[in-house]
Amino acid sequence: MDRLGTSFHRTFALSRPGLAQVLRVVCDLESHPDGEGELTFSRLETDTTLGPVYITSMRRYAYGVGLLDSGEHSTCLGKKVMFRDPDLTMRETMWLMHFWMTAPFGGGPVYWHDIMTRCLRPGDSVERKELADSVHRCVNEGGTESVSLKTAGPAATVFLGTYSKPDSLGPLGFLTEVSTGRYLVDTPSPPPLWCFAYGLAEYWQANWGEVTGVNLTRVAEEGGVGPIFMMGGGLINRYLGDLQREGFAVVQRRTPPFQLTRNWDDPEVFLERIYG
Repeated sequence: MDRLGTSFHRTFALSRPGLAQVLRVVCDLESHPDGEGELTFSRLETDTTLGPVYITSMRRYAYGVGLLDSGEHSTCLGKKVMFRDPDLTMRETMWLMHFWMTAPFGGGPVYWHDIMTRCLRPGDSVERKELADSVHRCVNEGGTESVSLKTAGPAATVFLGTYSKPDSLGPLGFLTEVSTGRYLVDTPSPPPLWCFAYGLAEYWQANWGEVTGVNLTRVAEEGGVGPIFMMGGGLINRYLGDLQREGFAVVQRRTPPFQLTRNWDDPEVFLERIYG
């Protein structure tokens, strides 16, 4: 997937109510049997309560969080969410939005993954300026863009707002603002099992393709699916045991190297478990 640029946000943090309006317009357009109409700026101005710059921002977020594809059509996840959780209030939906913004193979900006998996440590505090420095370093070292600290600053502000505001992803419990520009990194409650399973299946597909078994350590490796969900090794093992009991995995710990064997065909099987 193409990654969003550093300034994609237009200075706005993610807004679930705003995203819900964009997704609703897209799905309404797709519901016409003759494919009547297309997603245009004027259509969004007419059919939502969002302002012009906000529309631009939310369209980009909708792609980054996996609700829309690069052609601005609803994804499988987007369709499921529209059917079951159109206001984006379910905790499961928030976790999956977080997953797609953070996954290195998703549409989120390159710095999002770096900050989430390397810069946030539960119990520490983080300030906007140091996070801006991390954004600046990550983007410029990545070679896809060359950005100034002036550009990195709003990106850091948007990240902090997205994970602390109640109408964004704040309910997941990653960050708490303790003073202006300073945030405490919390330990979020674990994601529901099927959210972890869906993330694991997408991560597997992106990194290991048709391989049916991998070394067990790969699940918790740096930058992997465990750190994306801020899960430690003990919790990951517990969830893998749950997946084995449900018939979706086989965990081999009798003799090294310990192995995880998948027993699912497609990540969508776990969306069915989440949204029915």
